[in-house]
Amino acid sequence: MVVTGVVSAGSGGYSPVMRVMLLGLLGVVAIAASAWWLVGGPGSALDDTAPIADACAAATLVPPAPSGDVVRPEVRWAGSELPADLLRDRLMGMYDVTAWEGGWVASGSTADVPSRGLVFTSATGRSWTRSPEIEGQFEDVELRWLHATPERLVMPAAIWPDDLHGAGEVWSSPDGVTWTASNGQFADGWFSAIGGSADLLILGAREELGAHAWTSSDGLAWLSQPVELPVPLDNVAFSAVERVGAEWLAIGQITPRGPAGPSTPAIFRSVDGAAWTCHLLDAAGFERVAPDALHRAARGWVAMGRGSDICADLCDSSGILWTSSDGRTWSQAMVNVGPTRIGGIVYAGSAIGVLAVGHGTTWWSPTGAEWTELDAGRSADALRGQPDAMALTDDGRVAVVGSISGAWVAYAELTVPD
Repeated sequence: MVVTGVVSAGSGGYSPVMRVMLLGLLGVVAIAASAWWLVGGPGSALDDTAPIADACAAATLVPPAPSGDVVRPEVRWAGSELPADLLRDRLMGMYDVTAWEGGWVASGSTADVPSRGLVFTSATGRSWTRSPEIEGQFEDVELRWLHATPERLVMPAAIWPDDLHGAGEVWSSPDGVTWTASNGQFADGWFSAIGGSADLLILGAREELGAHAWTSSDGLAWLSQPVELPVPLDNVAFSAVERVGAEWLAIGQITPRGPAGPSTPAIFRSVDGAAWTCHLLDAAGFERVAPDALHRAARGWVAMGRGSDICADLCDSSGILWTSSDGRTWSQAMVNVGPTRIGGIVYAGSAIGVLAVGHGTTWWSPTGAEWTELDAGRSADALRGQPDAMALTDDGRVAVVGSISGAWVAYAELTVPD
C-alpha cells in the first residue's frame, strides 16, 4: 500500500495546521531548517573531505521506459458529502486518506484550540461518517498519515502540547472506528515515512539519536532500533518507504553541509529495516534535490521530488521524477514532466498506474514517464481547492481530500474503454 499525503508535491511535509503554527513562530527560513532537523536529527555535518560518492554507490541509470501500447482510462468525478455536524465543530481540514476493505478512511482536525484530530470512514467515497471519539484521545494531536494493511489501519501522529515540543505516537485500528494507542518508544520520536504490510516499518528520528526506525509485525507493538548507514545518520532525511519483494525501498536525501547546503537524492535499500545501503540518483544538475514521494505504478515505481539551486534569494524549484521497473534500476531524472511542472499536486498509485490531481485537472500515467490529461472540465467542477491527499484502488476508484477554504472531499471512477 502506498503512503499518500505524507509529503505530496507542494505540501512541504506539514499539514495546514502545522504550516500556520510554524510560520507564525519561526518564519519561512526556520521552517526549511527545522524540516531537516526533524527527519535527520541533530549532529555534525558531513565532512567535505569524504564525499557522499565515496560512501554511496551510484544507482544504475537507464533511459525512461516508454509507456508502450496502453489504453488511456476515462475519469468520472462525482460529488461527496461530509457529515453536517462537522460545521459545528469547525473542521479545519482533511489531510490524509487511504483505501481499505473496499472503502476509505480519512483523517483531519478541527480549528479549535487545542485542536482535535478526527477520523472519517466511507464505504462509497460519496458519503462520509465521523468515527466516534474517546474524550481526550486525539487532543493536541496532528493526525499526519494513515497506512492500511490487510488486517488493520495504522496511524502515526504528532502530539503538540502547549509548549509545542512535539512527540510521536502511533494508533492502530481493526475497523477505522475504534483506535488503540500502540506500544513503542515514541516519546522523543519524529516520523517521516511508514510502509509495509505483514511487516511494518516507520522511519524517522529520535532526539539526540538521529535517524531511527521502528518495526512491528502487528501494528500494536513496536521495536525501536537505530539505523545503520555508510554516511552519518544526522545527514540523512527519509521521505517515503515501501516493501519491494524481500527488501525495503526508501527514498530521501543526503545533505553534507546542513540544511542550507547542497543535497543529493538517494535510494536506500535494506533487508531488515536497520542496516541500509545508499544509491545516488541523478540530480539533473541541481544543487539541492529533495525527493518527497514514492508511488507504485502499473509497471514499477515512480519517485518524485523538487530540485533547485542554492541562491541568496528564494529560488524557483522544478519538479523531478524518476521511474523504475524493479526498485533497483532507475531512469535518469526527468524535469518538469506532466503535472510535476506545477506545485499543489497530489499523487496516488496502484496496479492501473499513477494518478495526479490538482488545479482542477487530472493526469494519468502507466509508468510516470508519459502523462495524459483526463477530462479537465469535470475535474475542475469536482476539485474545489488544493488537495492534500488521494487514494486510488486497484479497480480504479478514487477519493481525494483537501483543506483549502474548508475541508472537502471528492470521488471519481476510472474506467478503461472496451
